[in-house]
Amino acid sequence: MPNGRKEQKRARVRVNRKVFFVLVGGCGHGLIRRSHNAKSERIKAMSSNTTNAAKAGIGFGSALAITISWSVNKSILWAIIHGILSWVYVIFYAITRH
Repeated sequence: MPNGRKEQKRARVRVNRKVFFVLVGGCGHGLIRRSHNAKSERIKAMSSNTTNAAKAGIGFGSALAITISWSVNKSILWAIIHGILSWVYVIFYAITRH
């Protein structure tokens, strides 16, 4: 057991550094690198999801048509049909709405 307040404080600092080191997973600058890497990984994942959605054929027109159809009709069947029609339904809705 350390004697004196300074020794106790140093012991606490050593323990805190060890805990920080374990939590961060490396040196003290790992927190900065890890947060930067996490942010870039999230951006890559979002970009990948957008690309995959476009490749799957889910376009903005279909999403907009489904949203409009659901807000007007509250029917999943009509939302699917209007999603297939895509921009045709969006333009139709824009012309005929009250």
